[in-house]
Amino acid sequence: MLKKSKIFNVFYQCVKKTKIKVYKMEIIKDLTNEAYRAMDGLSASDIKAILANPYKFKQGIKRPASTAQNIGSAVHSLILEPENFERDFIIADFDRRTKSGKEQAEQAEASGKILLKPSEFETAQNVADSFKESDFYKENFIKDFGEAESSYFSEFEGVKVKCRPDYFNLSKNIIIDLKTTSSDNGANPNEFLKAVANYGYYIQAQWYLNITGAKKFIFVALETAEPYCFAVYELDQSFLDLAVEKIDKALSIYKNLAHYSKEYKNEFWDGEPQILTAPAWLFYEK
Repeated sequence: MLKKSKIFNVFYQCVKKTKIKVYKMEIIKDLTNEAYRAMDGLSASDIKAILANPYKFKQGIKRPASTAQNIGSAVHSLILEPENFERDFIIADFDRRTKSGKEQAEQAEASGKILLKPSEFETAQNVADSFKESDFYKENFIKDFGEAESSYFSEFEGVKVKCRPDYFNLSKNIIIDLKTTSSDNGANPNEFLKAVANYGYYIQAQWYLNITGAKKFIFVALETAEPYCFAVYELDQSFLDLAVEKIDKALSIYKNLAHYSKEYKNEFWDGEPQILTAPAWLFYEK
């Protein structure tokens, strides 16, 4: 039985550029990731997928999770919901070259749990342990009152939407989102800035702010290689304003998905090679 909060009628102003003014929000606690994904509503990931290629989104084409993503999921669980780790993960190293090993791996994956090798689990554990020693963790996750992995559901312009903040610090009214990075110096400002742009983290930030009404959205960049450095970032208004425009565009596309037929899948090829120009940031990177 799901522990379901009462439905809150939340009225607040969103960023001025949005067409959304007020809406009703529903919060569900203790919902598994799998159950959350199965529930109706566009997520921030869906918005980014629509912008990347509406045809692929329409067809439900998704990439399987990578090793780095699985380690990231494990880090999230160990920091935010350690009591649920065994529910969501299996630690084993099956020899897929053998028939029995392949069958065991397939059975583990069919269970819906994430399969981690012992070395991958060790990496995730080290990242989590290192972060938990920080003053930032103790101040925001221990001292203050908050909720991890609660699911929020609402509606924008007749479209059902949802989000699932990693951690909502209710004492400060801020959302804290954990981002693991396997890149060299991935927590470095220059490197993380690229990730924000390339992976659309700024869209996620504005999406979550819209739905939850939180005051701020904070990123914690966690490196998955020794010595497990981390950094904390907040995006400026220019990023959030751009996200508003992107979200409006994605919602418009979503309402007209019927127009995106099979021919759209090759939108980047028009018969002639395209010229790529070096981006401005490349010349000023330190």
